[in-house]
Amino acid sequence: MPIVIRTNSQQSINFMQANTKERIGDRAVRLGFLSQAQLDQALTEQERLRGAGGARMPLGIHLLEQGMISAAQLGELLGRAPGSLASLHEDAIELAARLAVLLDEAPRIVLATAFTRGAGTTSVVAQLGTALALMDHAPVLLVDANQAAPGLHRSFSLPQAPGLGEYLTVDAPLEDVVQDTAIAGLAVLPSGAAEAGLTNRVMVEHGIVALRHLSEKYRLILLDCPALPDFPEASLLAQRVDGVISVVAAGQQRVSEVQQFSDLMTQVRANLLGVIVTHPEAARG
Repeated sequence: MPIVIRTNSQQSINFMQANTKERIGDRAVRLGFLSQAQLDQALTEQERLRGAGGARMPLGIHLLEQGMISAAQLGELLGRAPGSLASLHEDAIELAARLAVLLDEAPRIVLATAFTRGAGTTSVVAQLGTALALMDHAPVLLVDANQAAPGLHRSFSLPQAPGLGEYLTVDAPLEDVVQDTAIAGLAVLPSGAAEAGLTNRVMVEHGIVALRHLSEKYRLILLDCPALPDFPEASLLAQRVDGVISVVAAGQQRVSEVQQFSDLMTQVRANLLGVIVTHPEAARG
């Protein structure tokens, strides 16, 4: 069954000035959660497991499973990075931890979309990507595929263009459109300035080929897609990615509508990873 996470997804996020280049293991040592010797031991064991053919488990998850840190300490490591202007919501950390376990070593492309506008998909993608990068699941690329209402660039105080539109329609060089954030291992491909309908159409026809090329560089690519009313191509794109996350705003959808979306994903043989229930009104209050 898909996991269900409830989160106040509309919380403001701005990591422009965040001093988050420090890796999670070094931060744990600095805060006194474990010794340098324990960190070295954990890193050695992590590499041993990987060499034995196991999936590469993020260091934060490995430390938690080995009993070296508590869940509360992991939350503090991820949500209170030095200099960050906003804390990660604990539910974003929980979802990132579960998603990191679900995804194996192979590069993955995951699509996030909502039933209605304003459900908080952009905030969910920004927080999820940030948590995964801080959990050492990097490198992670966030792609703003929402030309109708782009927002990822604002989450990280980056320019909107050039971006995805230019990459898909005018063959802009990748190095000119992908922008690093202040968080180590986290990059953003903003929406760009291309016309929305054209970009949606090209995304379905050619975008996945381009993103598969990008996946040679990134362990995980998260797509921030428009809400279904603005993105009828979502079901077609869902067939071609490795997983789908559905964002539902509490009080805005009936259970039958959520089930209808789940049924649609089954019909097109998409991999529905989870349903995230957001509470935007609570977050604004």
